Amino acid sequence: MLVVVLSSKYAKGTNKAGKAYEGFFVDFAFPEEGRNGYKNRDSFIDVKALEGVVPAPGMVLDLQTNFGSTFVNKATPIIDKDGAHLAAFLAPFQQELSKYGK
Repeated sequence: MLVVVLSSKYAKGTNKAGKAYEGFFVDFAFPEEGRNGYKNRDSFIDVKALEGVVPAPGMVLDLQTNFGSTFVNKATPIIDKDGAHLAAFLAPFQQELSKYGK
């Protein structure tokens, strides 16, 4: 699933069960299937799944999740050379802003 990163925050520590974690809490958006719009979700992505990539706002990631789960197995950055994916993502927002002269 292709997503656009809206924000991310690094986190490292130990959970309540005593298990160590390290990764990023990532807020992202993606096209909602069957609708003309986008859905927003946040997820913790382990550093192992990111393979050294630091998620940054505007970055396009291809997320691979477990079937029927929100657990992210792998997050691969997509090189959006001509900006087409990001432009398509931003188009509805730009159209809405243009209504208000922005």
